[in-house]
Amino acid sequence: MDPYDERMFQPGDELEMLQWGRAGRPVDRSAWWSSADIDGAFLVPADHVEHLEVIRESAPTFATAALPAAKVAGMFGPGAARWADLGILAVPGVYDFEIRASPGELLRLIERGGHGPAYASPHPAEQGAVGLVS
Repeated sequence: MDPYDERMFQPGDELEMLQWGRAGRPVDRSAWWSSADIDGAFLVPADHVEHLEVIRESAPTFATAALPAAKVAGMFGPGAARWADLGILAVPGVYDFEIRASPGELLRLIERGGHGPAYASPHPAEQGAVGLVS
C-alpha cells in the first residue's frame, strides 16, 4: 500500500483487519489496522468498527518472536552461546534487543544497530558488549 493513498471507508464495508501486540505488553485496542505494514496501513478507530467475526486469534509469545538460538552467539558473541540452554531469549525490538528469560522477565536491553537499509538486518550496535551470562 502507498502511505499517501487516501481511502474513505463507508458504512457496510467489510474488511479483514487486525490488532496485534507483543508478549508482556497490552494490545492497543483503540484502532483496527488494514495491514501490519505500519507505513501503508489504514487505521480505523475501534469505536467506528462493528466487529463481526474473529478469524484467527493467537497469544503473542516471546519464544515465537525470539531469534533462532544458532544466530544468537554469532550476533552477541561467545558469551551468548549458552543462552538457549539457560532459557534466555533474544527478541529483536524496534530500538533494542530484549534479552528475556523464557517466561518473559526482561533481563537486559541491548541497543540495536544500523540505520536505513542496514536496520532491516537486526544486529547489535556494539559487538562483544553483552556480558550477561558467561
